[in-house]
Amino acid sequence: MKTHHLAITTLILTAAFFPDAPCSAAAPNATAEAAAPAPVYGKEDTASLKTLANAAHDAAAAGKKPEAVTKITALEKAWDHKEKAMKAKDAATWTALDKALDQAIEAIRSKGNLADGKATLEDFTKKLDQATKP
Repeated sequence: MKTHHLAITTLILTAAFFPDAPCSAAAPNATAEAAAPAPVYGKEDTASLKTLANAAHDAAAAGKKPEAVTKITALEKAWDHKEKAMKAKDAATWTALDKALDQAIEAIRSKGNLADGKATLEDFTKKLDQATKP
């Protein structure tokens, strides 16, 4: 009960001293929303990358490791080719996507099973979709 009163008091004081500050009890969700890449890229920037990611994903899902490695390598080359232009639009979003792609590349090329590669490619594709303007 003391925690509840403290939270209410904090919100009241925040509103009194910082009237323009958002007063929301939903603060824990703000972190999850902040992790999603901002939609900064046009479809023309990401279409070929999504196609290659989907091809690598499909190969991994089918258990075709050599094909998945070939497809992820093609995706890596395409990503590197677009790096300068995409990074210039938004370095933070590019970095988040680059880390997700690095995880997918590592998972596909590792000696482990392809399930990890499939999952990391799904994560990369989801983030790429979030970073692409509708």
